[in-house]
Order: sequence, then C-alpha cells, then structure tokens
Amino acid sequence: MISLRGMTRNFQVGAEATPVFEDVSADLPTDRRCAILGAEQSGKSVLIRILSGVEEPTRGEVVRYASLSFPVGYVRAFRAQLTARQNVEHAARLYGADAYEVSGFVEGVTGFGPLMDEPVRRLQLRDRVTLAYALSYAIPFDCYLIDENIALGGPDFREVCHAMFAHRAKQAGFILATRHVRKALDYCDMAAVVLDGKIVVFEDIMEAVDVYQEHLARRPPNRPPASGRQAEPFPA
Repeated sequence: MISLRGMTRNFQVGAEATPVFEDVSADLPTDRRCAILGAEQSGKSVLIRILSGVEEPTRGEVVRYASLSFPVGYVRAFRAQLTARQNVEHAARLYGADAYEVSGFVEGVTGFGPLMDEPVRRLQLRDRVTLAYALSYAIPFDCYLIDENIALGGPDFREVCHAMFAHRAKQAGFILATRHVRKALDYCDMAAVVLDGKIVVFEDIMEAVDVYQEHLARRPPNRPPASGRQAEPFPA
C-alpha cells in the first residue's frame, strides 16, 4: 500500500507557484494491477515520480508500505561518468539486490558485452534506454511503477521487455500511468483517475474509465503542462 496524506506538488513558474496536485489523500494498492488514468499534462508522470521517491511533494507525505521500483526505464538516474556496469551495480545495492546477479542479468538480456564497461556518457541514447529497462526489471520489487511504456527499444528488445514484465507481474503488483483506456483495460484490474489535481481511486476499472472519459470530454484545451525539475538519481 502507498498512502498519500495531504500531498501537494507545486511547480514554480516565474514568481507563481502552480499546483499540479493539491491536498491529495488517497491509498494506492501495491499488490494489484492498477492504472493511473490521466490526460496529457495532467500530472500522472509527476505522480509516478513522487510515488517512487524521485521527486518529493511540496507538502504532505507519501507513506510506502512495500518496496517500490524507480520509474521503469528511468534513464535520468544514470551517472554519466560511471560505466554501465557500475551504474547497474550501484542501483542494485541501493535497492538491496545482489549486485553481481543484477549485473549478469542485465548483461545477458541486453547483449551489451564490452558496452557494459563503457562510461554511460559514451552510450547512444537507445543503448541507455535499453540499459534502463533491463535494470528496471532485473531488480525484484513488490510493485513496479511504469510511466506509459512497459517496453521500449528495438523490436527484439521490446519482446524481451514484455517477457520480463510478464514474469514480474506474476509475482508483484504494478502501477501503470497512461492516458490510453485500451492499455489500462488490457493490463489492469483497477484504476485511479487524475482529475484536476486530485486522485480518485476506483475498484471497478470500468467505472474509472467512464469517469475518465467524461472528464476528457469536459476538459478545456491547452492546459498548461505539469512538469518540473528532476530530482537526484536513484533515491535510497
């Protein structure tokens, strides 16, 4: 379970603080397949980062009663001066996993070979993305936090990602933030909906979809984006 208690997240735009979430209190399960349904720029990506600890709320607190992943495929966490292997082993230790096992798993599924011992700054972006997704699924968590994309990369690696995800989903919960109803229905059995800075949780995913679609129909166009500065890599 993750409990949000009076959680507010503001972003500073010039001299004005713009709220993305305001005084949110909600409980999200970590042992279910839970969608976070939100329109573009609604703050659902911000929420995934807050749940993971990559970002902190402006006010209020997030109480975690389970081990949560960093956002799946989160490339911003890598330290450019360290090698791919050093980054992987560092993340494994932070999250209490066996560094040697995680490193071997990542090397095996990526097929990186010598690239594992190259500084991350020398890797192409597609290789950093591949590394990030492999690392995300290499570490066992109670719950995986996914911002839209279960898999990225070339066709072969996407297939590997889906296999890794399916394996983890048999043993753990996940929270999938998406704007796509079809994706939520394909993967999830419940949902929370982001509604104008609030979060409403529904046990019945079809009820959540109905509320979300009604909200989309009423939502004004050109809403200012919910974004912000990224926090420090790999929170402990």
